Amino acid sequence: MTDELKFFILLIEKYAYDKNCPTADVLRKLDEKNLIHTVSVPEKNKNYYIAYYNLKRKIEEEKIPDLIISDAPTGLSISIQNLRFIA
Repeated sequence: MTDELKFFILLIEKYAYDKNCPTADVLRKLDEKNLIHTVSVPEKNKNYYIAYYNLKRKIEEEKIPDLIISDAPTGLSISIQNLRFIA
């Protein structure tokens, strides 16, 4: 049994204890419908990383100030530091 599974079981048992109900009742509520759902993130394949490095290189070549690109879990993350608006 993995450490993750042991921890998950511990959490379920703790939750059941706090709610003053049998662990089996908690497990019945945790069916597939409540545990599994789709996650929308880009597929990080060869094309993704080519686009990432091309964009990163372009930003570095153009010397765009205060612009940071990073590979976040949800996809490309572009941050702009020191953004100023002219009125």
